[in-house]
Amino acid sequence: MATRSAHLPIDFELYLPESWTDDPARCKKAKVPDGTKFQTKLDLALKMIERAVRNDIPGDIVLADCDYGKSPLFRETVRLHGLDYGVGVYSSTKVWRLDTLGRRLAEPVTAAQLAEQLGTSAFRRVFWREGTKGKMSGRFCFRRVKLA
Repeated sequence: MATRSAHLPIDFELYLPESWTDDPARCKKAKVPDGTKFQTKLDLALKMIERAVRNDIPGDIVLADCDYGKSPLFRETVRLHGLDYGVGVYSSTKVWRLDTLGRRLAEPVTAAQLAEQLGTSAFRRVFWREGTKGKMSGRFCFRRVKLA
């Protein structure tokens, strides 16, 4: 959950690589519960989103990096829960720009080509918190697109 001034996690899942879940002795030594099965990070994320929806956690948008943004299953599941998403995509991902009615504009382009077409003035720097080396920030541009 996040506000303008604070953010905090509302759920946790421990990711264990298959090399751990396939090694019962290692799991026992680390006190991992018996029967723990391997789950991908995507599986864990979707379980946490589903729990948040089931428990009526407020909010209507999911933000995620490109490892989740590249997954059609992730994007579709978020939408099936009635949520919007803002996800990172690889620069080579092809997208259609959409008009205000959600209709495709022109031919699909890569995210890198779209960023170049929009130019630097379409982007703004956003600061989100103080890090160990100063303020953390990035340059962002909001455009509704559909994956090609």
